[in-house]
Amino acid sequence: MDFIDEYLDHEFASSVGRTPEYATFERKYKNYLKTHLPSGYSIHEFIKSHFEFSCVIKSDDNKFFYLSIPDVRYVVNGWKEKVLIRTMAHDKDWTGGQNYFIDITNLKESLQALHAKGHISFRREYESEM
Repeated sequence: MDFIDEYLDHEFASSVGRTPEYATFERKYKNYLKTHLPSGYSIHEFIKSHFEFSCVIKSDDNKFFYLSIPDVRYVVNGWKEKVLIRTMAHDKDWTGGQNYFIDITNLKESLQALHAKGHISFRREYESEM
């Protein structure tokens, strides 16, 4: 069973702190990202949070991209289907470009399209609509 199938439709327990269940999920997700980034891309920074995370992805030609998932306790499968991605002017540009939401299984294509064209053709939404 792969990572996505293992957690699809999974309901995470809530807690005031990070649970071992979520920590395992996050570790597996980070490994998934590492192995599914296009060639020439790497995780520049990984930012852990309560029941979500974000990361900065860097290309070999010094382009930066922001990626984050919603809180896994409240958005079932949001970690797969509502992954926020956008360009960054530099590795500390937290406002970045336009927000796009992708399915994580389209990560390679989305990053390459965003890199090549400055935008991607996937559905555009704002964070407040999550």
